[in-house]
Amino acid sequence: MIWRSARDAAQESTRLKSEFLANMSHEIRTPMNGVIGMTGLLLDTDLTAEQRDFTETINSSADSLMKVINDIPRLFKDRSGKLQFEMLDSTSAMRSKGQSTPSRACAH
Repeated sequence: MIWRSARDAAQESTRLKSEFLANMSHEIRTPMNGVIGMTGLLLDTDLTAEQRDFTETINSSADSLMKVINDIPRLFKDRSGKLQFEMLDSTSAMRSKGQSTPSRACAH
């Protein structure tokens, strides 16, 4: 009887975690899509070289953040009732794709 109660509590916890991650992911993605869309529109206008560089940095950073946000559900996996974290080396992945790393983006 006790194990059923513990199992039910664990299943409810897993459900709540999944619901929370889905809601948070949506709430963050919505304004990020606005940032990405508006910087894209800004890049279609006449900008000075410095303004273009700043805007491209904003756009690249927003795209990178969106990728992280989209990966959140995959990063938190529930296996056998244990929360497991998957470690990613985002800096190496960004460099291999020719993207600015966060420290470089902030240095402008």
